[in-house]
Amino acid sequence: MDNSDPETVYRGPDIPAPLGERLKLALGLDDRPETFGDWVNAMSQIADRDDIDVDLDMLCTTEESPHRARFSGKTQHYQCVQDPIIAPFLADEVDTVEIETRGPVSDEAIELTVTESGIDAEPSDAVFSFGVDATVEEPPKDVVSPIVAYGLFCPYGHAFLSYDEYEEWAETVDAFTMATSMEDTHELARAIGHVGR
Repeated sequence: MDNSDPETVYRGPDIPAPLGERLKLALGLDDRPETFGDWVNAMSQIADRDDIDVDLDMLCTTEESPHRARFSGKTQHYQCVQDPIIAPFLADEVDTVEIETRGPVSDEAIELTVTESGIDAEPSDAVFSFGVDATVEEPPKDVVSPIVAYGLFCPYGHAFLSYDEYEEWAETVDAFTMATSMEDTHELARAIGHVGR
């Protein structure tokens, strides 16, 4: 992504101040990210500083979870629903990602088809959550890393049947969260896919 042209700079949605403060703490940032674009830029700076390759191996996989994705002939579970959404932007050989996840309140299936051009969802008004553990503390400077922060972010990355389901869930978790649309989630994935490139 060319950040030199103001017309192409990724901004994304605003991040509520309490969530931004937790992101600042989790990543040891100097400034609170006010938009998704600020957060992606901070991740990019950390990746450059620590010589981290942002690729498919960086995604948070697990043996079992509510978030199951299929691409390149393989099925894999992820710790959050957003990680497999990034896959088409990390590897040229990944064209389409089929994701099945479940709403954490309803336990109803949500099916997503992700390509570089967008997300198709069933149900079509699905929304996503992005959040950080409310108890986050600033890590020691020598261990600041996106990898260390995964445990603070991943438990709060879900898909929901509707915004109402998101709100019901958000009231039950000890975290600062926000809801994001399919479009914003897709654009965030695109921006993260360009980190380190």
